[in-house]
Amino acid sequence: MNGPGSFIGRVTAWWNRMRSLIEIGRLLFLRDYRARVRQTFLGSAWLVGQVLLSFLPLVLVGGQLGLGAGKGPRLYALHSIFGLLLWQMFWDGLYSPQWVARRLRGLLSEVPFPHEAVLVAGCTYALFNASIYVLIMVAAYASIGMVPPASAVLGLLAAPFIIMAGVAVGVFFVPVSFVYLDIRYGLPLIAPMLMWTAPILYDSPASGPLHWLNQINPLTYLIMAPRQWLTTGWQLDELGFPVAILVAGALLLVGLRFYRYSMPRALECLPRR
Repeated sequence: MNGPGSFIGRVTAWWNRMRSLIEIGRLLFLRDYRARVRQTFLGSAWLVGQVLLSFLPLVLVGGQLGLGAGKGPRLYALHSIFGLLLWQMFWDGLYSPQWVARRLRGLLSEVPFPHEAVLVAGCTYALFNASIYVLIMVAAYASIGMVPPASAVLGLLAAPFIIMAGVAVGVFFVPVSFVYLDIRYGLPLIAPMLMWTAPILYDSPASGPLHWLNQINPLTYLIMAPRQWLTTGWQLDELGFPVAILVAGALLLVGLRFYRYSMPRALECLPRR
């Protein structure tokens, strides 16, 4: 049987809904992106400039302070830049959905369309940014004359999962940000502090409070394994990454239920034109 109540019918309905969400999310991304680009002279170059200007001082200072634990300057630069770019993928996944939702709040309150499309638009932003970060990684390989290891393919394949982990956290903030602007103002302040809780610019110490903080921090496993794949190769002790992804997937399922329940109520708090 292929009726609406059959298994095939339900799968077909789900697939059609996903295609619709992806298409609406893509259009929302293009609408917002083009509006932003029209108001700038440098366009997408701002993205590369912001990343480099934010990260290069940290890399240079970290190398001078000996955060590389004996790594040479070039190896430490590659190690830290890749860690920062992977961290930025996670943060883009966390931050972009609520940022897009705030920019589209007028449209959300006036035009009926699936609210999940806002999440798709945020994910599209994060994936677009990730493509720029991959180009920066390629430039980093070339700048030090390094050939990527074979496991670099795994590192690239890990990028969407890192973004997904960020979305799993960020989905909770989207509805709340419509009610409390503290979320919008507070998240950029939290980002640097959260970044330092994981061994991104430094090697995890062998003992002490920072060691234990690194051990219990899921970001440690989300960043370290893909960075190893991109720089030094596959190691058997990197099973923390799939575990962290499974936990993020479970959190995303919970977050989506919260999102569907709370978004209509959050939109009621928006001022009417």
